Amino acid sequence: MEPAQEKPDTESPPPAPMAEAMRWVSLITTVGLEMVIPILVGTWIDKSWGTSFAVWIGLVIGPAFGFWHLMVLTRVQGPGTGKVKKTEDR
Repeated sequence: MEPAQEKPDTESPPPAPMAEAMRWVSLITTVGLEMVIPILVGTWIDKSWGTSFAVWIGLVIGPAFGFWHLMVLTRVQGPGTGKVKKTEDR
């Protein structure tokens, strides 16, 4: 048996441009849906139950959660490198 070859400490190659683009598209879509879905659920609840307050709750919770998630994403993202930094590294 041959001994296992150890790989030198080098960084992995950067992701392909299309992979990076699809990653950003998925993040943007996720944040957008996080903002819109609570509003739609609130509208559905109002129509189903005959109330008028659930859409307002969705209007507050949806964008608040979406903006919070956007802030988390931008805080973790490294500046211009496309790499995700660990929160312990800060």
